[in-house]
Amino acid sequence: MPEFDSYSLRFLESSENVRKSLRLVTGRTPSTEVARGASICLQQGRMFIEASARSPMEIRPLLLFYGIAALARAVVVGRNLKSLATLSQAHGLHDVSEHKARLADLEVKIEGNGAFQLFNDTVSACEGINYFEGSARRKYLIPTAKS
Repeated sequence: MPEFDSYSLRFLESSENVRKSLRLVTGRTPSTEVARGASICLQQGRMFIEASARSPMEIRPLLLFYGIAALARAVVVGRNLKSLATLSQAHGLHDVSEHKARLADLEVKIEGNGAFQLFNDTVSACEGINYFEGSARRKYLIPTAKS
């Protein structure tokens, strides 16, 4: 597993740094509540991912899952400038495997609402191809499928 570089996330664990960064990206200044929510999610995600590196192999996937879920919430809060309290607290995934199923036979149902669906819907409008036209950097947006 590649080593996790947490320097950028640590920088954004300051709500003031989140406010400045989001202002650059969105052109709007988020409220203190929104910036604090995003920074809390980033810190939580970083801590789960760092803990996974020191955990037994059986525990690592769960810690990575919760770390990525927290990072996904940070993106949703930051891009939509919505309070963390307004987001669904569910992750939107449900285990539908048979009892005592082998690892290869595990099945997950993707439900209609949760952190991963919100993340997908948030970033789907940001997808595109970056290119240079002369010396100017351009982006051609190609929206992907919403949840």
